[in-house]
Amino acid sequence: SVLKSVLWLVMLGLAALPSVLRAQMGNVLNVDRGERQATVHASGGFVRIEFVEANIVRIHASRTENFPTDTTHPDFNGPYYIEDYSRKPLPLKASETDYGWRLEPDGKAGCAVEIETKPLRLNVVKLNSAPGGEPSSTPLLQETPDGGVRFSTGRTADTFAIGADEHFIGFGADRHPLDMRGQDIVLETNELGKEGEGGGFPVPWVMSNRGYGLFLNNVDPTTRFDLGKSRAGRLLIDAGDGGREGWDFDLYVVAGDTFSDLMQGYIRLTGKPILPEKWFLGNLQSKCCDWRADDVIYIASRFRELGLPLDAMILDLQWREVRPEDWAWTPAFDTTESAGKRRNLNWSPLFGNVRSMFQTLDLLGVKLGLHENAVSTFSDDENGPGPYLAASLPDMSRPDVVKRLWAMHERIIADGADFWWQDQGERVNAVGANGYPMKNLNGSLWAKLVVEGMRREHGVSVPVIARSGPVGGHRYIAPWPGDVPAGLKFSRFDLDYIRNGGLAGYAVIGADMGGFYHGHTPDPENEVRRICDMLLVFPVIRTHGAYYKLPWMFSSEAQRTYGHYLEMRYRLMPYLYSAAIEAHETGRPILAPLCFDYGSDDATYDRDFDFLLGHDLLVAPVTEEAEKRSVYLPSGNDWRDFWNDKGYPGGETV
Repeated sequence: SVLKSVLWLVMLGLAALPSVLRAQMGNVLNVDRGERQATVHASGGFVRIEFVEANIVRIHASRTENFPTDTTHPDFNGPYYIEDYSRKPLPLKASETDYGWRLEPDGKAGCAVEIETKPLRLNVVKLNSAPGGEPSSTPLLQETPDGGVRFSTGRTADTFAIGADEHFIGFGADRHPLDMRGQDIVLETNELGKEGEGGGFPVPWVMSNRGYGLFLNNVDPTTRFDLGKSRAGRLLIDAGDGGREGWDFDLYVVAGDTFSDLMQGYIRLTGKPILPEKWFLGNLQSKCCDWRADDVIYIASRFRELGLPLDAMILDLQWREVRPEDWAWTPAFDTTESAGKRRNLNWSPLFGNVRSMFQTLDLLGVKLGLHENAVSTFSDDENGPGPYLAASLPDMSRPDVVKRLWAMHERIIADGADFWWQDQGERVNAVGANGYPMKNLNGSLWAKLVVEGMRREHGVSVPVIARSGPVGGHRYIAPWPGDVPAGLKFSRFDLDYIRNGGLAGYAVIGADMGGFYHGHTPDPENEVRRICDMLLVFPVIRTHGAYYKLPWMFSSEAQRTYGHYLEMRYRLMPYLYSAAIEAHETGRPILAPLCFDYGSDDATYDRDFDFLLGHDLLVAPVTEEAEKRSVYLPSGNDWRDFWNDKGYPGGETV
């Protein structure tokens, strides 16, 4: 029956490279060995190698000996990807070998880099301690025989060998398969939307089951990873290269025995995922685009009358001052009325009694979040916060813009607003005042100015809900994919996005529960499968869309299911918030694929829609027109069915 449409188990216990890229770096001319880094000078360029930690090696390529200066861009609203450059690399030990050189941390067990000299070819290995004898090494990452760094105009590429049994997971909140072997991806931020391609948080971070992860410190939206799609057995990284920090070929290889080890290394480079206050994991209600002040009061009061938990409501664009043409697509307000002469973060004169609304919400214990839109919020006249990159989207790299924008937000926060929802931040293709392409960067910096302002001025840690911001955005943002349609077939869009986001630090993540677009006729199947079921799956449960999805409008059976699962969600809140704390401290996803903990079980890499919620709960939502589905139980543990207490051994499909 629909009441059992979620299954639970509780654990006991490249096309060929363009010809301009085919020339290899050439033979090594010399290796300049400093105390903490080595620079390899080859006939075609330079490679600098250093150990950030014993298990994190940095491989930085440059056309000339003048490498970009490491900076966190304090004058342009930084940091970007790398959060902190203040740590010194480890002291280096260099040894000559029959193939060239070997570099390793001096006195630290970890990785080593083998440098072949004729021609230049780099291999990263893991050193295995052997008490009383010579340590052995295990290959992790090897440039292909025809590989090595190679340059072309405005681009840098490298190729590596893929092992026969190798699997790849990661790349951030984007719709792609769990196992990316045989796939490719271009890391350009875009709304996921109804077509089911792309996503707002594609990140140049991927993990291999062979014990390493690759992070390319590069904000360029044309960066591409090809994991054996164009040529079997070859991993290609091809990136735009502006010759600046965070915009060149700056590759970090992170080694570890588990995916958890790799994620911990990744967040030590890029910063910890944001930890929200506990209420943020509770019931969030939102709708486009007609709730006014009286509607907010009624809906919040109705939840309380029904005894249903509600932590926050979120207002779409109807709350603020806009131009009449911004309403042309919706009958929400009468566009013949004066809705305002310019776009801005001001309350619309049509919205209603703001003070009364906040007084009621305070009495009911309900938070309020507000929408802002990169295209239709900020005025493009002299009163706005510009300069602008596109439409009315300000350049978030400019300190003067950051200052003016924060002042605009502060006025509304003083009225009572608790948090923010930022929309369409990806709609820019321009270079900012910082000299960087802002496509992948602007959304992160927009969120940063608000989150850091809230921390600084009000002492609260609340993520911004946003649909773009891959460059370090996990420090500030709870992603949502955009306007994914209603209907059961689209549930996999949401789950792909959430799963992959968690593998790049976006642990606090959700989607429009029930989908955004739909007709006005209630759909019980959609209500149960994409709202009720996901109350026990999504890390962030925000019900939102362009149609009503209030629970008292559901069918009677769906209402009972909703109440039952929402109650279970709140009973699980200590467990869920513990998972959020762990995500903040270690990078572990709140909702993880089975392979994250059971990577040695090869069968887990094609179970795209079986998940671990925290460590101890296996959740398997039904994503097709069916009353039941199969679930794979990873080997290495025994399992117990939540619904009937029946036990199962691991390594079986039930």
